[in-house]
Amino acid sequence: IYNCTCEGCTATKKELDYSNVKTAEISKDALSGSELKLKTASIALDQDTLGGLGDSVEITADTVDKNSLSITEELKPVYDFSMQSNGSPVSNFGGTVKIRVPYELADGEDPDSIAILYINDQGEVEKIKAKYINGEAEFETTHFSYYTVTRLTPQERCALYDHIITETEVKPTCTTQGYKITVCTRCGKYEKVYTPALGHDFEETDRTEAT
Repeated sequence: IYNCTCEGCTATKKELDYSNVKTAEISKDALSGSELKLKTASIALDQDTLGGLGDSVEITADTVDKNSLSITEELKPVYDFSMQSNGSPVSNFGGTVKIRVPYELADGEDPDSIAILYINDQGEVEKIKAKYINGEAEFETTHFSYYTVTRLTPQERCALYDHIITETEVKPTCTTQGYKITVCTRCGKYEKVYTPALGHDFEETDRTEAT
């Protein structure tokens, strides 16, 4: 059991240490509120996922030969996760599973520019969001499959996580048009939108009577 050391925080974490093996067979009750630490990954099942399982659960986290798959990322291990409940395979969950796998940042690499690749039911490779925390990539999934960590280009990062926008605005005047400039600080996407000049709005302020 781990306790948070931050002042005023009472959060705790329970860890089931199976770090010397790739497969753990444990009870559903033991998994409740716990994180399962296996040799190649750490896995935590939420209550919705646990609710659909039997009393006995077997979870495996292993690496596979990526040459046999569609994933071609260089130097990245491909993880194969599987689960059985009372001896029957379980692939899709009623909830979510949080997974953490080791990941070493390259020199100068942006920790906010990683994602997870996985093979979907149609055999196609897709990207899902991930975050880097203390030497690991963390992500959530609703089913087990083949997964690997990937590095995103700034354009790919913005497509998955959305842009980080800064704005500059110049208001229009009576005779000059205004504009708003938006720039993504990550991928550099630039947009300038003009607003028309306001035109004069005259109001009588002085009158000279005829003689």
